[in-house]
Amino acid sequence: LFDLWRNAVSGGAFESPFHVTHVDAHADLGMGDSGYTYLMGELLFQDLDSRRNPRRGPEGLDFGNWLLFVIANRWVSNLEYVFNDGGGGDVYRWHMRDFDRSARQLELKAIRPDDIREWVSRTDGNPPVAGREPLVPFTQTNVESFQATSPYDVICLTRSPSYTPQSSD
Repeated sequence: LFDLWRNAVSGGAFESPFHVTHVDAHADLGMGDSGYTYLMGELLFQDLDSRRNPRRGPEGLDFGNWLLFVIANRWVSNLEYVFNDGGGGDVYRWHMRDFDRSARQLELKAIRPDDIREWVSRTDGNPPVAGREPLVPFTQTNVESFQATSPYDVICLTRSPSYTPQSSD
């Protein structure tokens, strides 16, 4: 969806920033990859136009963290994460306002690579922040409690081949 949304924003089909309701077992805000070190340590130091074509793969944009890169491009006004039973709880504190997992706002932070390396080896404290992106309101809701507050303009359905069996189609 990153490329589809980038092209839609660039071509004027989507007006950004826009609301996103992400229905998934995973938040797609980074989990088990090292793309966050590239995002915080390099991409967020670039101007907005340079962020539109990020590095790809396990050390960049991938299926498990693509929403971080959408947010880094400032296309999202607010994010609503709807998860199924057993889902949720996979949002890292370093992407939350003031490093607080209970915060209701995402806050991407530019952090120098040396500070990231030192920080991930420690178990306490927070790294020095070189820059902060605009806050993005964020809510997490179990699918059983979810109720849309208005109709959607666009709905995108995706399937991650690595995680979804062909039978789900």
